[in-house]
Amino acid sequence: MSPREGFDLSTDVGKLMLTMLASLAELEHKNIKARQMAGIARAKSEEKALGRQKQIDDNKVVQEREVSKY
Repeated sequence: MSPREGFDLSTDVGKLMLTMLASLAELEHKNIKARQMAGIARAKSEEKALGRQKQIDDNKVVQEREVSKY
């Protein structure tokens, strides 16, 4: 028995309900991913910056590594 959903998983109908809910969850997950990918493609086509901005300067990191070698 699944008290949260209110159907008995030991019956065929309960198993069917669980399978249907799992399929709907998978479909929604795929739809979310497709919308996300469409948004990323649109942002790239509009040449928008994606991701976080860098917090440190690459040249400064190279300089610090050179100094710390000695």
